[in-house]
Amino acid sequence: IAMLAGKLASEANRLDSIDDITQLYAAYYSNALVEAGLDTNRQLLVTAGIIAFLRTLHIDYIDSLDVVLTQGGLTREVFVENLFHLHKLELVDICNDKGVRFSEQCLANYILKYVFYDRKVISLKIMIRACFDSYRERTLSAINTLLSVYHVVDLHDFVAEEIRTLWRE
Repeated sequence: IAMLAGKLASEANRLDSIDDITQLYAAYYSNALVEAGLDTNRQLLVTAGIIAFLRTLHIDYIDSLDVVLTQGGLTREVFVENLFHLHKLELVDICNDKGVRFSEQCLANYILKYVFYDRKVISLKIMIRACFDSYRERTLSAINTLLSVYHVVDLHDFVAEEIRTLWRE
């Protein structure tokens, strides 16, 4: 990513060209999504999105995710199978067959935006509603990541509207 940032700044002949990391992430990670099959496998993408949102997850404690899994067209069994498939692809780490986290934080940041904003394969509003009580700090962290890493006005407006809708409910 640092090399891409340097190349982008050099080509634009402006240091502020790397202020928004969106282009860097897309250039670097879009091929990884294609190679892993995430761009065409919706269920695998949903699984990756959930992990990107929560950052870590214990496989035995996913009850609060039932509504998100249903919206994503997943059963618990398929979700867990997908986690192990993502582990086999070296996208996530699984410790003691229970603890799951993304292997690379920057990839998790990219998938967070890709799943919840670019492709909208999971409703951000539903994810926040499902996770806020059980995973409050991680939910806030995911929202803050979307707002601080990406300097895209449409993305910020989208996140703000999802949160306003939840407040009205």
